[in-house]
This record gives sequence, structure tokens and C-alpha cells, in this order.
Amino acid sequence: MKKWIFFSLLSLTLTAFANGPFVIDHNDIPSFQNNGNTLKGIATAHMGIGTHEVWKSSIAPGCCTPKHQHDAEEITIFFKGKGKAVIGEEVIYFEAPCTLILPPFIDHQIFNTGDEPTDHIAILQIGSKIVNAEGQEMRLPWR
Repeated sequence: MKKWIFFSLLSLTLTAFANGPFVIDHNDIPSFQNNGNTLKGIATAHMGIGTHEVWKSSIAPGCCTPKHQHDAEEITIFFKGKGKAVIGEEVIYFEAPCTLILPPFIDHQIFNTGDEPTDHIAILQIGSKIVNAEGQEMRLPWR
């Protein structure tokens, strides 16, 4: 029989993996705001996750992410909202529910073209480097 252990974010440590699976209460996780974007790290390296980080995010109507790129692919799953993604020179329109697969090393930017905030999850490789349109590494306070 597996032993299930429940942790609050404050008590989570790397030793949790030695004891089995665990649950992270999303209500205990802080949100970060950035120009109409809201981000909440729901599975990140500081929680003891080893390979991929997961972010619950939203983009307010009329807002967008900054133009940037990663050195690993990004998977973004939209549950609500619609918008456009500019990936390199290509423009792709989308409406939830859908998944965007953003390739590594290509500038991309996501715009909310709807009248409600998006509701989406972004999945990235832990430790992946993120750079802005000028090629400068983005040191994001929520990461």
C-alpha cells in the first residue's frame, strides 16, 4: 500500500520524494503580476520538482506576454479564452480548449484577443534559459 503525504507549500522539502507522492494546495501559492499577466508556479524546482515546471497563468483582455524565447520547448494548454500567438514570423490564432507547442530558440509572444482573461497552464523544462527579444536573459522573480 502506498503512503500518501499531504504538505502545505511552507513545509514542502526535497525529502518529500523519499516518502512518496504529495499534494500542493494552490491556495498557499503566491501569484505574480506582470503587465496584465498573472502567474502562479504550481509545480516548480523550489518545490522539489526535478524535470519540468508548471505555471497556472492568465492574460488579461488586450494584454500580451513579452516577446521572448526559451532554450527548450514550451507547452501551453488553454482552458479558457482566445488569442493569437506570434511565433517567429508566423501568426497563429487559437481558441480554448487548445494546446500551443512553442519550439525552442524561436521568439514568441501570446496576445489575448478576447474579452475575458485566458486560463492556461504553461509547462517548461526546469532551468531552461529564457531570453527577451534583444537576446538578454530574463531573470524572472517568480521563477
